[in-house]
Amino acid sequence: SGNDNPVIAGFREQARLVCVGVKAIISRCVEENSSVIIDGVHLIWDLLDLSAYGERAFITSLCLGLPEREAFKNRFAQRANEAPDRTMHRYVANLDEIMKIQSHLIETSIASGIPVIASGGEGLASEVAMVVCEQLQEKEEIRKALEEVRRKRKAN
Repeated sequence: SGNDNPVIAGFREQARLVCVGVKAIISRCVEENSSVIIDGVHLIWDLLDLSAYGERAFITSLCLGLPEREAFKNRFAQRANEAPDRTMHRYVANLDEIMKIQSHLIETSIASGIPVIASGGEGLASEVAMVVCEQLQEKEEIRKALEEVRRKRKAN
């Protein structure tokens, strides 16, 4: 299992701490009936038990992956240009570990039924929009089916 790897174990411990704050953000948004998009590499589905929100919130998840090592290098270079304190050399030096973490995230997502989109960037927005729309439609169909069952029960 990935948890036997110290890199994965350390990453998961960081993610566990991040997920505590994420749950608090989601709870507040549900309470205030506001929308939010939360993204980040530390959002691991098996650490985020969001079942408590059930009918009170539409929560959709997806995993974005970069299929090529070169795509990571390009992303690091872009990030370094935008935030000079975040030089790309540190990330490139740890690219093998980063790729292991990405593999773990993809495996965890697949095991949890989370859609995985592997993209270098082109067409990413449309792919993400399609996944979210499909999940919205599915949730709406489930809601309608439950309403029909409740209506029939009341009639009987």
